Amino acid sequence: MTGERKIVPIVMADVAHAASPTERTVLDHSETGFSRLWAAFSSRPCQTRLNSGPITRAALADVHVLLLTSLAPAKLMAADEVRIVRGFLNSGGTMLLTNSDMSREAIDVWVKLAREFGIQSHGSVLRITPQTGQRGWHVSRYSGAGLARWLPETTDAPLCFQGTVASPVDGSVLVSYDGSALAARQPLGEGEIYAFGGDMLGNAFALGQGAPDRREMMPANALLIDAVAAEILERVSVPVPR
Repeated sequence: MTGERKIVPIVMADVAHAASPTERTVLDHSETGFSRLWAAFSSRPCQTRLNSGPITRAALADVHVLLLTSLAPAKLMAADEVRIVRGFLNSGGTMLLTNSDMSREAIDVWVKLAREFGIQSHGSVLRITPQTGQRGWHVSRYSGAGLARWLPETTDAPLCFQGTVASPVDGSVLVSYDGSALAARQPLGEGEIYAFGGDMLGNAFALGQGAPDRREMMPANALLIDAVAAEILERVSVPVPR
């Protein structure tokens, strides 16, 4: 009997290169963590696992999606690890690279690593901080990689962002503001990287100086987190022979 079935993707989140396993990682439920992003993956058909050691070929052997969040300057990925991740991508893997640490050292780490995978950034921090009832700050478009399909009600919606630009060399701009690419999808070999230059995918989003303290996520940010997880999993859940 013949037919098709979809693979069940394996999503691995790295917690070894953060300041600690529970700081700015998928295990971090604080305002600077990524637990909501992890929940967006975990609530969909996939297998999830954590990587708490060096990134090796063995660790990535059956993985489809690798999540890297806020690499700590004191725990840089070794050159061998970068080469292994490139091999993973070249062979068809998908990586999500994002950052919520806006320190100068952390931004420099993100910019250098992103360039290894075809994402360009000048490293200057941009802050988009919409205020209640105001329309001064808006993401100009959700495009590329099908995100518009997942976000039909949030085109040009207020979306809170703090970070640097993420421009693809020959890929698609996912989110832009006023001509600046904030997120991109970049092909690499048979695989691809989703790069978010700031904290759009974290649990909470920093506001500009003088803005009132905010403890609730902007609705567009919450929708974006779910859309990114849905988009990535749909793209890797391709039919395979039964």
